Amino acid sequence: MVHCTAFPGNPRVQPVSGAVDDIAFCIWGGFNPRTDKAPATLSLEGCAITTDDGTWSQEPIPTDKTGAPIFLGGAASVGLPTGETLVVGGVHRDIFLQALNNPQPDYLRHPAEWYCFNPDILLYDYGEWRLVGRSQVTARAGAALVWFENAVYLIGGELKPGIRSPHIFKLFSH
Repeated sequence: MVHCTAFPGNPRVQPVSGAVDDIAFCIWGGFNPRTDKAPATLSLEGCAITTDDGTWSQEPIPTDKTGAPIFLGGAASVGLPTGETLVVGGVHRDIFLQALNNPQPDYLRHPAEWYCFNPDILLYDYGEWRLVGRSQVTARAGAALVWFENAVYLIGGELKPGIRSPHIFKLFSH
């Protein structure tokens, strides 16, 4: 049994995670809620705990096609048989942080496009992110990704805050 060291950094609500190549468990994104004493904060960085000695290390932040960092709060992930982790969706960091710290009464009344949920499809292999596609189908928050019978399925998720989808999509087969 490996003794794990304490988690580094701020606590995280709604991070995305995945096991990579049976050597580490990684997490990215998430947020620390607002309190009476401090504003909400977002975590862009990733971290991994190794399975051999239980120590934490910093992991790279995924970036979009322009090189801008992608926030993975509310995203979905699934481990693939290749040892990689597939990640899709999540909320837009600036819009979400504004809503956490300065809630507006009309926040839930915007069309889905206004929230700018993440359409990027990402693959993570220990130490490296790859942007492998973009789709409005995967631009949702709180969905589930499942590997089943050599295929990845996207299940449900929010199309915008408060509006959940009942749909299931087969993203790809292997």
